[in-house]
Amino acid sequence: MKGFTCLVQPSVVRETAPSMTFHGINGDEPRLAGERCTGLVLEHFFDGRQIEVNVVHLGIGDQWHRLYFEGSTVFWRVSARPGSAQNTEPARGLLLNDLSAVEGFVGHTVQGVEYHASEFGDVEVCIGFSSGRRLKLAYAAETDSAQVVD
Repeated sequence: MKGFTCLVQPSVVRETAPSMTFHGINGDEPRLAGERCTGLVLEHFFDGRQIEVNVVHLGIGDQWHRLYFEGSTVFWRVSARPGSAQNTEPARGLLLNDLSAVEGFVGHTVQGVEYHASEFGDVEVCIGFSSGRRLKLAYAAETDSAQVVD
């Protein structure tokens, strides 16, 4: 996902490469710009070797939203606050990383969301906050995996 920037404006921006394979957004995209973040939880999958971001749980007011990727598509779903992860194996499963206490996200207003796609089907979502912090997620189509990137 080299070459994408994350300069979030107060509106939703969609940029794609000329011969894109980005399939767009599936579900009802929530109105985030101008809204206060009340919670942020990252859901990771680990398989004993690698940890990947599966889902971003974003609290806006009293409502929670799930953001995830599949097949060059960004999915948005209304959800409940994530509970605890229950795993059946010690070497693989889900981890929940509650970022509510991390400075710059919770309690701050969402400034905007940017979506970018490459000609290879990679997708990037960047959520900017009034604190100046950004949550940037990069989905790689070739490996079918998403990572939090700086």
